[in-house]
Amino acid sequence: MFRLLIVDDEYYVRLGIKTAIDWSDIDVEVVGEATDGEEAVEMALLYRPDIILTDIRMPFMDGLILMERLRREMPECVFIVLSGYSEFEYVRQAIRQGALAYLLKPIDQRELKDTVLGVTKKLQAKKDTGEYYKALSDEYFELQQQFLQYLLQGGKLSADMIKARLDELHLPVITAPYMVTMLCRNSNEASGGGQERQVREILQKRLRDIPQKKRMVVLLPYQWCVVAEIDESAKLRKCMRWWEETALILQRETGDTYVVGISSVWRDFREVSQAYQEARHAADIKGFPGLNSVVSYQDAFSACSRREVRDAVKYIKNHFYEDITVESAAQALGISASRLMHIFKEDLGVTFNARVMESRIDMAVRLIGTKRYRIYEIAEMVGYKDIRHFSRVFKRVTGMMPGAYGKALYEEERVDIP
Repeated sequence: MFRLLIVDDEYYVRLGIKTAIDWSDIDVEVVGEATDGEEAVEMALLYRPDIILTDIRMPFMDGLILMERLRREMPECVFIVLSGYSEFEYVRQAIRQGALAYLLKPIDQRELKDTVLGVTKKLQAKKDTGEYYKALSDEYFELQQQFLQYLLQGGKLSADMIKARLDELHLPVITAPYMVTMLCRNSNEASGGGQERQVREILQKRLRDIPQKKRMVVLLPYQWCVVAEIDESAKLRKCMRWWEETALILQRETGDTYVVGISSVWRDFREVSQAYQEARHAADIKGFPGLNSVVSYQDAFSACSRREVRDAVKYIKNHFYEDITVESAAQALGISASRLMHIFKEDLGVTFNARVMESRIDMAVRLIGTKRYRIYEIAEMVGYKDIRHFSRVFKRVTGMMPGAYGKALYEEERVDIP
């Protein structure tokens, strides 16, 4: 049923309009009557009518000003204006402002009914068309998502078939080098089911400024996959910084923390499922609980030729803050400690313990940057029980003691940039 608001400064005019016809017979409900434009604004914002039947000349605020005011507040509302023979110039102005129809006073009952009925038919057609296109758009979006998911999950098609389907679905054809990025909500966070739409909206806004060109987004529950071309001149670090900023914005807005996995650069779009698997592997590295994590496959796994080594690197990234050893890692991975030590050094050129130390100090640097913890707390958080040992290791890696590093970081932020 359509809602109608009557606006006229004359009581008998309002009464006549209200009682002239059986409004329910044409699927209309009179939701209110206003005596001038100012009162009409308040009632319109309260009742949100579909149609406003308003006199053109009234005290305090006339019909033209009323239309102009409500056009900004309620663009979906339509107007029918009432006027006398001598006010036709006002009517012309009202039509220019978008009035859908007008009636001359004194109002003819039959003309009133036909005019309102004609307006409701237009509103219904507009509503039906909008709902149709929304349903069509939703269905189209689902087809796009199904095809992209098919490709990511290893669906095999020729290059020509992929291009034809992308064109058919109005998706960008990826021809330049590209990367796949996986954004996941941290699994160890409390559930936030009502925030999925909020994350999507933030991500879609942020993607307008992503330092990448053509892009496609695959939306899954608590997982958002971005396939995007990358300029060869754009550095991986630039993309990682962009995703770090995005994760921080999401954390601030939703209260959750996120992990981002970034694949290496690929050139053949037929291999997008392999790029997707790289992003997933990188996203499996959670980092430190309670903090966002952005991990590139290139940094974490590119030098790892064997599955056991990749699994060991992932294990270190996810457990470095615990009291882990090569023996405990080997047991968790189901191989011998001697084999793990051998293949780890052979593939990466560093020992298992050196990689653990590297992960711990990397996280310590991040924790110092938050300015939320004391040095002894950070030492414990990254797996060092002895703060003196932690300080020696930290200096060996960074060239500075932890306290001096934090102070230097603080002083750097205080410097005024001219």
